[in-house]
Amino acid sequence: MRAAARVLKQAGFHVRCLATTATEGALTCPISDFLRNSRVAVSKVGRELRFTEQSIFFRLLSTGGLPLNQIDLCFGRAFDAIFRDELGSFRSDAVFTYWGVERDRRRFQLARQNGTKIIYGLRNHAYDHRYCFDLVDAILPPSQALSDYYRGTFGIESTAIPSLMNEDEVLAPRRDPIFITFINPTIGKGVTVMARLAEEHRRDGRIFRSSSSKAVDQQAI
Repeated sequence: MRAAARVLKQAGFHVRCLATTATEGALTCPISDFLRNSRVAVSKVGRELRFTEQSIFFRLLSTGGLPLNQIDLCFGRAFDAIFRDELGSFRSDAVFTYWGVERDRRRFQLARQNGTKIIYGLRNHAYDHRYCFDLVDAILPPSQALSDYYRGTFGIESTAIPSLMNEDEVLAPRRDPIFITFINPTIGKGVTVMARLAEEHRRDGRIFRSSSSKAVDQQAI
């Protein structure tokens, strides 16, 4: 989402970002310290962190160290208040987002009542009901394969857009290729492929490593 915001800003759109500080895995330092270490000037309004990065204004609701699955229960109303304030203070043509909890549907409804289109960033095969997309005006998956899957499963049309990540930010300047690493090796993300490859290469000295970005992942090996 952050990469998409940058691309839109570079294309001349006025972009603002609203989110919580929750992550799937544990941060090694508080989010405020992380932002300061990133040389971002942060102002704090209650539990809200505000800052500007590359001409994009961010509003983050600080949720402490709570697990991701508890955020809506503990901070859902606070996030709703910030969301309503943002809709009232900035007339947005579109909200680019994804769906995580049932409360998000009510946020979609509120935005649509305000004349705002909902653009959905689809990232996986986990959505098993068509109603998840009933309030969405456009869907942007990262691959044609994922687009084809949802067309075949629910008859939903979408426009595939490859990853917008800046490779300079995610590729190491040098590497020592010791491991073959799989991220989040769950059933839905190819753990059986990983297991088969590890079995086939166990005698040639290659080392396989799995790493999960989620705080709790019962499906991971």
